[in-house]
Amino acid sequence: MKNRSLKIMLLGTALLSSFSFADIRSFRPKIRVVAEIDGVDIGISDSYISLEKAKEIALRHAGVSRNRAQKMKGYLDWENGRRIYDIEFYNNNVKYEYEIDAATGKIINYSRKDRNVNNRTNAGYINESQARRIALSRVRGANNSHIKKFKLDREDGRMVYEGEIEYNGREYEFDIDAVTGEFIRWDVD
Repeated sequence: MKNRSLKIMLLGTALLSSFSFADIRSFRPKIRVVAEIDGVDIGISDSYISLEKAKEIALRHAGVSRNRAQKMKGYLDWENGRRIYDIEFYNNNVKYEYEIDAATGKIINYSRKDRNVNNRTNAGYINESQARRIALSRVRGANNSHIKKFKLDREDGRMVYEGEIEYNGREYEFDIDAVTGEFIRWDVD
């Protein structure tokens, strides 16, 4: 035990003595294991994995090929005392976000968000054109060109079509239950 501690202490002293005081002040830690002594990680390396390698790790984890990834971007950041790569890309309207340790290549955090909520009619929802017809049925004379805002959204745990109709100087705001087609909210200004 004393022998191992002595080896580590001597190595640490040797490493520190190789830096001038100016080097130590400007040193930004970029720790990466390059050797071991009796199971203890030692060594300092000034290299990180490349941005391209970080992107490759994220794509492999997501199961997306490079040529299918859209709007891919990434950058090196500093977070919680370590360097990380923030990686973001899309595939089939799904947004992927990754945080990857720049020294080790380990995935720290990731998320997958489906950005294509409007195409979920197979989930038992009425489709968009049906919801538009339901909304327009309350405003005599209005047509699709009078619908100014319209989207499928989650509110209070249920899916609703929310929108706005502008017709004859009036504004109608509504929420329609995406399963039943019933009005949840109808406001006229």
